[in-house]
Amino acid sequence: MVDKVENTTEGELLEMSKHFKELMEKKEKEMEKIKEENMNLKKILISVYGVLRIIDELIDFSFEIPTDIATLIETIRGYLSDYMDKYIFLDNA
Repeated sequence: MVDKVENTTEGELLEMSKHFKELMEKKEKEMEKIKEENMNLKKILISVYGVLRIIDELIDFSFEIPTDIATLIETIRGYLSDYMDKYIFLDNA
């Protein structure tokens, strides 16, 4: 391996470094896109969670909501709340 590096010309090293730089720039763009998509998904989940909390609170003031629907909403809110705590509120990325 050392012999191969010693026999590499300056032009070959320059070409390899350009290729590596292009790969790194491509990966950085991909990572930025993933981060942006992740942030958008978090915003959507936070919005959905907020609406679901409002609906859950409104159910407490209404006696006309069937019990099974109220239970489903509370269950969904609980699942979403656990997910939010684990992946959104405690995630520093």
